[in-house]
Amino acid sequence: MQDGAGDAAPGASTATPALEPWQDDFSTIYRSGRFDHIWYAARYPDVGLTDLSPLEHYVKYGARLGRQPRADSTAEPDESFDGTFANPFAAWIRARAEAEPVPEWNRPVVSVLCITYNQARFIRQTLDSI
Repeated sequence: MQDGAGDAAPGASTATPALEPWQDDFSTIYRSGRFDHIWYAARYPDVGLTDLSPLEHYVKYGARLGRQPRADSTAEPDESFDGTFANPFAAWIRARAEAEPVPEWNRPVVSVLCITYNQARFIRQTLDSI
């Protein structure tokens, strides 16, 4: 927490919280742009019955079920003898992170919706603020 001057309150921790393993895998896969959201949702229609994005579903459940993150992937789930799980797609991305650049066509796309009903004079200001 911060006090009124913007300084950290006494006793407050300023360290960022550690990510859970699935969150680290999610971040790795998302940033790579190599996950095929549309293919995954079409191939596994039960994903649409959840409140999860296709990527979040894959990271939390799909990889352990042996589901593929894209049509050309053949990675198998990797559960070690001690019960820990290594997401094969995230491991593959990490191993090749420096060797292969992300293809331009497969970068994540973000859409933004701005409602400006009867406020035409504010459209430029609204778009510039994003």
